[in-house]
Amino acid sequence: MPSAVERKPKAGSGMAAKDVHRIIKKAKVSAEKPLVAAVYVPIRTEQAASWRHVAAFAEKLVRWIPTYRATRGGKRGKRTVQALLGLLGLGIAGVGKTWIFAIAGVVVAALAMVLPVPRSRRALWVEQLKKNQVPTSIIVWSPGELVWDGVKITVRYQGKVLRSVRPVEMGYMKVLPERGEVFELHRVGGSDKDRWFFQVVSDQHWNQPGIRYRLVDQQEGIGIRRQDWEVLETSIGC
Repeated sequence: MPSAVERKPKAGSGMAAKDVHRIIKKAKVSAEKPLVAAVYVPIRTEQAASWRHVAAFAEKLVRWIPTYRATRGGKRGKRTVQALLGLLGLGIAGVGKTWIFAIAGVVVAALAMVLPVPRSRRALWVEQLKKNQVPTSIIVWSPGELVWDGVKITVRYQGKVLRSVRPVEMGYMKVLPERGEVFELHRVGGSDKDRWFFQVVSDQHWNQPGIRYRLVDQQEGIGIRRQDWEVLETSIGC
């Protein structure tokens, strides 16, 4: 019976031996020969609201809507305004001799059924329209760079360092993915700020134009090619 050392792995039962040796050999990185990988990093940016111009115009109109306070005097004022609108509508319809004046009179008189509105309601409308004018914060996956010199992982975007960590020195370990190809490096006893997410993408999908849309919106996530991830995790020893 062959010993455990002499046993050969079954075909298809994991990574081939030559692939393992290739990765380990390639994974010998150092300060003189670091791993420099192209990655995608999530950059938060502001996107202008689509209906901001319409919302701004509507806000100006809403501010002209008459209001009343929820007090006894305010309710008396409300009834006065409604009476005036009704009389104005009847006057417009009676003075004009065409159907246009009749329709305009009916519209003005009908406004007495909805106007004025409570002041708090108008304030709520104005606040909502203001929110529709504010730019929204979105994540845009942008090309970045990851450098691993055997001691420190550094992620840069447009020359600026986004994150930097010494995984071996700080006791980082790999956490198996809960879904898909999202791996995590996490320091034992560390906080959420110490968590690093890597979304591993095959070379086939990496070169496709829609690569950015394949990545999950995670604030701390980093999109990385599979071959670069294999070098990284092997050389870290996690």
